[in-house]
Amino acid sequence: MQIVTLTTDWGYGDYYMGVVKGRLYSTIADVQVVDITHNIRKYDNLSAAFVVKNACFEFPEGTIHIIDVNSYEETKDDAPDDGPPRCARYQRDSPKKPDHSHEMPPHHQSGIA
Repeated sequence: MQIVTLTTDWGYGDYYMGVVKGRLYSTIADVQVVDITHNIRKYDNLSAAFVVKNACFEFPEGTIHIIDVNSYEETKDDAPDDGPPRCARYQRDSPKKPDHSHEMPPHHQSGIA
């Protein structure tokens, strides 16, 4: 079973979360979608990094973490192209050798990798 987590600044007031979950369920066989939170303050990458960094290591190896914060509606003409939602997959190298590839970037860098 593939686990996918969602951390966003979408809130709970519209249909977008349902669309994304529906797409995940219809395209990935035997997927389990877990909402970490959808209450990150709008465009607050630092809060998103804090939440994901503190939650992601409790999930099994191979879990996919989708982070969509600081995104813009496609209808805004003046919105910069911020790229697709961030997605991270944590895999352990071995119990003896720590993997630091999961470290979040400093808050002054745009996005979360």
